[in-house]
Amino acid sequence: MKKNIVVVLLMILGAMLIWGCVPQAPLPEAEEAPTPPPGKVELEWWTVQAGEQTSIGYWDYIIEEFEKKHPNVEVKRVDMIDEDFKTGLTSSMAAGIPPDLWFSWGGGILKAQVDAGHVADLTDLLNEPWAKEVVPRPALAQSTFDGKHYAFPFTIWVGHLYVNRELFDKYGLEVPKEPWSWDEFKEAIETFKANGVIPITVGGKEKWELSFYYMYLVDRIGGSEIFRKTINRVAGYTFEDPTFVQAGVRAEELAQIPTDRGRTNNLRLGLLLMT
Repeated sequence: MKKNIVVVLLMILGAMLIWGCVPQAPLPEAEEAPTPPPGKVELEWWTVQAGEQTSIGYWDYIIEEFEKKHPNVEVKRVDMIDEDFKTGLTSSMAAGIPPDLWFSWGGGILKAQVDAGHVADLTDLLNEPWAKEVVPRPALAQSTFDGKHYAFPFTIWVGHLYVNRELFDKYGLEVPKEPWSWDEFKEAIETFKANGVIPITVGGKEKWELSFYYMYLVDRIGGSEIFRKTINRVAGYTFEDPTFVQAGVRAEELAQIPTDRGRTNNLRLGLLLMT
């Protein structure tokens, strides 16, 4: 028997998982015979990691260990790609039959699910001493609404910028020991372009794939506080703030550096950043 309320587990940097079930109705007490064991419970878990063998192997291990401790529970995992997942989740929500556990991104998407009554309040659980020790409080920001927590972090993504030292040496560019200035970054790109080397590119078939890099620019220009207050709709903070505008202007600067057609997805933002 599935629960009706779904519990959300947050994935840091905008992703989460949701899990839901309702307790079974209590069995009537037997006067002489022992109470029979509860029936088998099946939980359906949707992920967005189809084809990611490392992650899938980890989830297989987690499910196996969980089922050992809870032999009356069977976890059925369904692996999808991002866009199929989004479409399927929207449809299942509309039909009133969401999966028991699923990946999500927090923020406004989760808030709508919370308002619709699909997500369980995890505040008491996340305020227990063990949770306070293992869950960084800032990681809950994207899944906390009106002082209540609705998600549990389970992983983290970290972005990196890699450089080809041989190419830097070949064209007289110094690998930075300190954070680059914007002008130094552009100089390196233009030097590579002038010598027929593709300097940098990004996959951007879907809009969200590019949003990370735009947000990195926002963070570097105005700091994380402006971004947090804007997404949380703090009075006086909007996406029209000069920080967001300047980030867009700089992204456009990169797009204007001549590039060979086909080197990026539909030339979206042209030459941007790579992590």
